[in-house]
Amino acid sequence: MRFVAVQEPPGGSWAVFDTGNGTPAEYAGRVLIGLTSREARWFVAVGND
Repeated sequence: MRFVAVQEPPGGSWAVFDTGNGTPAEYAGRVLIGLTSREARWFVAVGND
């Protein structure tokens, strides 16, 4: 699994990280931070598909 969702402190929003390089993932030019839990899960599923 290359992409993982992590909850950002203090526990409000979510981010998707690329475990291959240890940085936030990007999708269509958007850095995947400040997401809802649902958005993060969707991007993880799409990225790992």
